[in-house]
Order: sequence, then C-alpha cells, then structure tokens
Amino acid sequence: MNMVTAPSISLEGKSLWLIQSLPVSGWQVLKGKLSLHFLITAPPAFLCTLVLSIVLKAEAAVAVLLLLFSVLFVLLCAALGLMINLKLPNLNWTNETVAVKQSASVLVSMLANWGILFLLFLGYYFLGLRLGQSLFLLLCVLLCAAAAAGALLWLKHKGQRILAQL
Repeated sequence: MNMVTAPSISLEGKSLWLIQSLPVSGWQVLKGKLSLHFLITAPPAFLCTLVLSIVLKAEAAVAVLLLLFSVLFVLLCAALGLMINLKLPNLNWTNETVAVKQSASVLVSMLANWGILFLLFLGYYFLGLRLGQSLFLLLCVLLCAAAAAGALLWLKHKGQRILAQL
C-alpha cells in the first residue's frame, strides 16, 4: 500500500528539466527513486514477515521463502509503480496532493498490486493446496523474481528513454 514510486515522476512536475539536465543517466535517476521506495518499504515488510513467521511457528524453509517473497514483492511494486508513472505522468499539477492522491498512476499501481496478490491467492486456492506451502512459496518467489527482473530491465532500457522524452 506504500506508493512511493507511483507518483515520483509526477512530483517532479515542471521541474523535471532539472533532473534531465543532471550529468547522470536516466537509469541512475530511476534507480534512485527505486532505492528510496525500497528503503522506506522493505524494512517494515521484512519485520512484519519475520514476526508473522514467528507467531505462526513457520518451518525454517517457509519462513525464509516468506521473507524472500516479501522483499521481492516490494521490489516488484517499486518497479511497477515507476513503470506506470512513466506511462501516466501528471506534470501539470498545482498542488502536490493532486500528484500523490489523485493521479491515475497511483490508482493503477495500487490496483495492479492488488491484482497480483489476488492472482497469487487464486493460485494458492487452486494449485497451492495441492503443492504444499513450501513448493507454492518457491513458485511465488520465482514468479515474483522473474517479474521484478523483467520490470527492472524495462526501466533500464525503455524507461530511461521515456524519462528523457517527458
């Protein structure tokens, strides 16, 4: 639910030319935005997952897979939010609240994250009960890692070109 990257390009607004004129690549700018999202949201997600694993007395393998999944999901959400904001930027706002609370990129990012979680829930309901917790979590970790890697590659190649054209 923490949408740090989803409005991050839009928040540059009319000052976007400043980051475009810096002597850094577009990928470095995007990595900075991803790093901030990760720094803000990964520690609480990691801590909550750790506490959940302790309270539920999860097996060691399940606990490790849960922790890995939570970190990868944070990375996926960060990359997805940035991708969507590059495609749906709102650079003509008069108040920062519009860019953060009323932008299409934040809404689409939030719905996309919920959609991913809903698909994982359906996957567990139809497939995970048969596979078992460990195997299903491993599958989720692999899918999340692949999706995050694909999103990061998109940002590195196509995303920085879109940023330069805004």
